Parts: sequence; C-alpha cells; structure tokens
Amino acid sequence: TKHRYASTVTLTYYFDNTAQSNKCKRFTSGYTDILKTVVVGSDGSTLELPDIDFVWNARPIASRSGDYRNGQKGGVAEMFGWPHKDVKEECEFLAKAGYLGVKLFPVHEQLMSTQPFEDAINPWYFMYQPVSYKLDGRMGTREELRELINTC
Repeated sequence: TKHRYASTVTLTYYFDNTAQSNKCKRFTSGYTDILKTVVVGSDGSTLELPDIDFVWNARPIASRSGDYRNGQKGGVAEMFGWPHKDVKEECEFLAKAGYLGVKLFPVHEQLMSTQPFEDAINPWYFMYQPVSYKLDGRMGTREELRELINTC
C-alpha cells in the first residue's frame, strides 16, 4: 500500500470499525448498511472516505400504470439550477403529474470563482467544469443528494 512515506508508514483499513491490513474487502447483497471506511497510518494520519451506499440497497421503483415498463414514453422534468432540497420537495407533485423522472445539474464539485467572468460571478456553464469527483456542489451536499434520490 502506497503512502507518501511508504517505507516508514503502515496503513490499516477500517471497514465499519473492523481493522484489516488488506485494502480490499468483498461485500454481497446481504450487506444492507451504509459502509463507513477509514484508512489510518501508523504515523497517525487518517483518511475518512465518504460513506458508501451499495446499489442493491436502492428502494424499488414504484410501478404506475402508463409508466415506461410497457413501452410508453413519458416526460422528464429538467430541474436546471434547482438545489437538491428543492427538487426533493417537488418529486411527489411531479410523480402525480405523470413525470417519469427528473434531470439534475451535474452533482460533482464544480469550478467556483470569486472574480467576475464575462460580467457574471460563477456563470451557469461553470457547473459543467468539474474539479473533483466529490458529490458536493453548488446545488447541495452528498447527503442532500442521497435524500433526493431516496425520495424521488
């Protein structure tokens, strides 16, 4: 396992507070919790990774007559510029109105500036300029996104 001081630091991996020296761990669909992962170096350094919610934990999609399962087409609401919290609040209304889904702004961390660019602070197209894979961006946090997905 690599570390910036690889020859002197040993890493320990904690998956749900269970320590192991191997960086890999297998999970099956029998695991239904949200996984907490922490890496600790023998020098005291610590890296806490974002919680992992496995795909098999997803709630089943409610079936409605006239939805896509029988080949019907349907509308998708584009929530351009809507924060995650606001989209979550509108999901029930949109579902009752017959929409099959919502389209969000990119959810990753985006380019942000404190200086005007072409007479605008952080214009809309900055949303499409990712700076990391973090799921925290201008529209909300990772936890707000998780709540939106579980609600919608």
